[in-house]
Amino acid sequence: MTKTETWWTRAPGSHAGTTFYPNAGPSVDEMPWLTSFADVDHVFRSKDWVQGGGGLRDSLEFIGRGGLLSLSGDDHYDRRRMESILFRRSALARYEREVVAPAIAARLAALAANRDADGLVRGDVMELVRSSLYRLSAHLAGVDGLGDDARLALYLTCMDQMAVGANAEWVVEDHRSALDRALEYKRLFVDEFFQPSFERRLELVLGFEAGRLTESELPSDLITQLIRNRARLSKWEPDVYVNETILFHGATTNTITNAVPHVITELVTWLETHPDHVPALEDVAFLRLAANEGLRLHPPSPFLIRRAVRKTELPSGGQYDAGQYVVLDIVSTSRDTAAFGETADRFDPFRHRSNGVKPTGIAFGDGPHTCIGMGVTIGEASSRDAEGGGPVGVLVLILLRLFRAGARPDTNRAPAANARNVRGEYARFPVVFERL
Repeated sequence: MTKTETWWTRAPGSHAGTTFYPNAGPSVDEMPWLTSFADVDHVFRSKDWVQGGGGLRDSLEFIGRGGLLSLSGDDHYDRRRMESILFRRSALARYEREVVAPAIAARLAALAANRDADGLVRGDVMELVRSSLYRLSAHLAGVDGLGDDARLALYLTCMDQMAVGANAEWVVEDHRSALDRALEYKRLFVDEFFQPSFERRLELVLGFEAGRLTESELPSDLITQLIRNRARLSKWEPDVYVNETILFHGATTNTITNAVPHVITELVTWLETHPDHVPALEDVAFLRLAANEGLRLHPPSPFLIRRAVRKTELPSGGQYDAGQYVVLDIVSTSRDTAAFGETADRFDPFRHRSNGVKPTGIAFGDGPHTCIGMGVTIGEASSRDAEGGGPVGVLVLILLRLFRAGARPDTNRAPAANARNVRGEYARFPVVFERL
């Protein structure tokens, strides 16, 4: 099966899907592409396939070999169990209540204080969400030192540039140049933020192990968890700590940031023909349905790569030998009519799906490799109260606060796509707030 012509198809001369290591693994253009939900879901769930990319992928120099996103089997299970403590229900609700909600409120208040000449409050959703979520990403990862404006600006620049290295396979500029730049910012991030944060937590963990501190005095974040489990991490290269922190740091917040404008766009368009649902823009349950559908249509990653570890057969009948690579076409899979009905390419918050199909489709993967940050993003289906209950999901909470503020696309300023990669992201999404 060949690659389908999807929205992210490479332009002539682009570098998306290339590899530095042609002798160790093919480019995605040379691999079979799986486009049916049944096949892709099977690969996610099957032990016949492992993640980690095709051969030595371009991001290897940046992310290393020991991160959660490159592990399979027992190693993957052990790492998820190690990190899952950070995603308990009570922890997710606390992140929303104590970190995200106050940050959004502060950003909206700052915008309201600067009206334009027409008395309107204007803003950019990408900047607003990004600047609201940096505290969440730092809190989850355990990164200190974001103090003043200059430090925050440096931190955000590092995050943006390191995201290029962690996602090199989707970059459309020359991959070598992009990765070299990302590695420079990674070194800067280590020196300025990671190393001081790591050393502080190591001292605290050693104090706890020596009986000088109680467990309640330890931070609850990724770096602390990794240090407490350092014996289990000793099989990986020493920089597994920083690599895991960077991946963990950006994965969930980037997913949320990039999803917000897609959901707003889809919802505003859908409401034009369903105006009776406008009041539901302040209903958590409805916004979760909209978020799920938006993520299905606009998944965080356009494709993923898997390798067969033994001779195996897919539901479609396709047979693959041990060592063979395939590309999971997440965009096409998410619009498969067999799983999502004849209108699979349209936005419908009340969509009926085939049995066993998640509301988000395949956006967060499936089986043992379901994204560990899924709960952070969309919360729990039973959580309907954003005023003290939860977790409702950070994406849902942000949408709720934006719509309560009367957010709508700014028709006088056009949005802009992020042309640096093929992930379908916005670089700018201007809005007007009608109730600030």
